[in-house]
Amino acid sequence: MSLALACSASGDNTLSVPLKGNGGTSFKLQDLAAANEISPRKAHDALSDTETALELCRHVKKLNPELWQRFVRFSNKASVVDFVSSEEPFLLTEFFANEAYHTPVVFVANEPEQANSMLCLNLAAPTGDFASMSDEQLATKLSSQPSPIRRIRTNAGPTMMPLWEAPEALFGGLSCEELEDRAALFAEDECLKARIADIFSKNRLEYPEPTHVEEMLYAGFSSASDTALCKRFHAAPWDERPKIGRSFEDNRLKELAQRISYFECRSSLPSEIVRKMDIDLANRLMSSDAKPPSVEHALKEVAEELTLSKNGPHAISLLEGYTAFLSERRSKIKTFLQTR
Repeated sequence: MSLALACSASGDNTLSVPLKGNGGTSFKLQDLAAANEISPRKAHDALSDTETALELCRHVKKLNPELWQRFVRFSNKASVVDFVSSEEPFLLTEFFANEAYHTPVVFVANEPEQANSMLCLNLAAPTGDFASMSDEQLATKLSSQPSPIRRIRTNAGPTMMPLWEAPEALFGGLSCEELEDRAALFAEDECLKARIADIFSKNRLEYPEPTHVEEMLYAGFSSASDTALCKRFHAAPWDERPKIGRSFEDNRLKELAQRISYFECRSSLPSEIVRKMDIDLANRLMSSDAKPPSVEHALKEVAEELTLSKNGPHAISLLEGYTAFLSERRSKIKTFLQTR
């Protein structure tokens, strides 16, 4: 996917990127393969998808060896760190909703407490008065939207190239020489770079601690003993699974194990636990935090979708049917909570 996006951003037609019905680009593996005359294999089959991806890589390597070499180079974390920290300005290409956005940047500092994050400054944005700003003014500037700071994840295969390799049309109206002059001013001001990194880090948006197990899936790896216990859990009869589930070291696995038993075989759990989980589920479905989307949240989204003029009679019929279903579910949940 990253390679296909990079090819699309290069504008040299190394890869033909097909259009969807709504006019947007499609980066689905099978669509890319067909558009580039690579025989599509069975979709969503692991081995076939791998073979198709391999053919696309060979296609890019043959037609654009320089882009391929750059892609391979920046798939290595150490190479990314070396390139970004060289104090030379470069062009960073980022993708949002499959659209490429190009920004000339220069390295500022490693992000404090973020081992795989490097902070760079957008050289196309006005930055000449940064040094004279107070800490409060600089904090306001750095937290503005769009932020003049671009964060590069060194383990995510970023798309980058030296300025001298990039077309000047992507420099935001500035020349390569002007960007190099701006970069040199920051490269020489170690105090300013340290201030920017410190203030940006201190004022970054703090996300609340997750409250639901679904939000904790990437909070850490399970132990080897828990991994072995997972296999035992899934192989055991239903009446033995609750006891195995309580043996997990990882509290996330304990909750997920109990949830599996609750949804797949309620009779394997004590009645008081089932009752408590019924109530917890009902409260989540009626909550307003939309984690996951509640019935109320879904009804609001469907109502908004019904107001869109693009919806034809068939879509409106589906949405009205979904509204009726959600309304019925809401009524049943309310009745349950009132009589619990």
